[in-house]
Amino acid sequence: MKILQQNEPSAPKIAAEILKNDGIICFATETVYALACNGASDLAVARLYKIKQRDLKKPIAVFVKNLATAENFFHFNPTEKAIATKFMPGMITLVLKKKTNAEQKIKVSKLLNDDQDLALRIPDHKFCLELLNEFDGIIAATSANLSNQPPATELVQALQYFENKVDLIIDGGVC
Repeated sequence: MKILQQNEPSAPKIAAEILKNDGIICFATETVYALACNGASDLAVARLYKIKQRDLKKPIAVFVKNLATAENFFHFNPTEKAIATKFMPGMITLVLKKKTNAEQKIKVSKLLNDDQDLALRIPDHKFCLELLNEFDGIIAATSANLSNQPPATELVQALQYFENKVDLIIDGGVC
């Protein structure tokens, strides 16, 4: 496991490479630390669930870099589109209907949610957006904690949960 500072110029690129290779990373967001992987990879998503000790029936949200990317795999009704346009990027999560596999221009791991609903975030956080731009895909992300434990809001908590269990932790200070 490696630890990088969030403001290190190479951090988004290194984190994106780990995601592209089905790795698991931990990083600070606007609210809490996130535990994340490539949202299109069944292998990575299965590993994320295992590390977090999360029930496979509990969905995990996806992060994308912009609304145009989200439209590749989500249906938006006019109200949802208006809310997304006004408040994203930001500290809001929308639960939306996924497009069918045949309709999707970007594939989503079948392990993220059994039904057609999935939570979407476009974070308003400098590092998160740099990572999403560098990765150029969807990131499955959940709070950095073991299931039913308090989420990590600083590096020391993230290390307590995931030291030597993830491939990279990005130190973003206190959320």
